[in-house]
Amino acid sequence: MLAHVSITYADLSGLPPAIVVVGECEIPRDDELVLAKKVGALIHIAKDMPHNPALFADYHPEGQRALDALTGFIRKCLA
Repeated sequence: MLAHVSITYADLSGLPPAIVVVGECEIPRDDELVLAKKVGALIHIAKDMPHNPALFADYHPEGQRALDALTGFIRKCLA
């Protein structure tokens, strides 16, 4: 029954707007996408990138695009 210990089974209604930035190559990618769809989050998938793609913004164009997606989402929410 350990498989049921996951945020994907939680009642997540009433959460504020969210963005999920996921690296295409990261191991928990599929679980993150299930969660993002469940809460209606904006999804950004960074092609060929590992976990936390925005951390690679100085080194890889996809990392920069991930960071741009995050900052754009924050700007939109604060506007």
